[in-house]
Amino acid sequence: MKISGLLTQKKTSPPPKVGEVKRFTVEARPKKSGVGTWNKLINAKDSQGAFYEVFAVEATDYEDDYGNVSYSLGVELIPTATSPVPTPTQGPAPVFRTGQDSVRQHLMRSANLYCMCVNAVTAVIMPHLGSEMSDEDFRSAVHTLFIEASKKEKPGEPWISWIDQMPDKPMNPDTGEEEDPF
Repeated sequence: MKISGLLTQKKTSPPPKVGEVKRFTVEARPKKSGVGTWNKLINAKDSQGAFYEVFAVEATDYEDDYGNVSYSLGVELIPTATSPVPTPTQGPAPVFRTGQDSVRQHLMRSANLYCMCVNAVTAVIMPHLGSEMSDEDFRSAVHTLFIEASKKEKPGEPWISWIDQMPDKPMNPDTGEEEDPF
């Protein structure tokens, strides 16, 4: 899964490099406009976060009050990485998505998570309630699971957005694999 995000670090820290594999924690944060989110990348400690390969780096002109500098990064999750061993990048570095593509990606990820919640209610909760489950109860259960899946994983740990972990193309409900209808 490829994402773009903003990394802020000390000026004295080495800048990120394309092809580098690093451990990051990703936090989805609301934009100041109130519409949409942006990803904050945080250099993770030894056992936290996940491994990502950096495929795009752009220094920003921003420096905060503490002298930290920011980089706009494109990173790709390495799902089975156990150590930071670089993997070869194939083809040109992808460009950052903006505008309608970003909105479509977010909506598709949200829809995939919502569909997983519908499947969970159908498979687990409905058999226990049977005919006693009204349409309103069904919707409430789905929404409760969706909200719960949108929270952080464990108290005291960095924020994890499960929406951002979902595929950005529709999932096949039977196999869970991505499908591209577009």
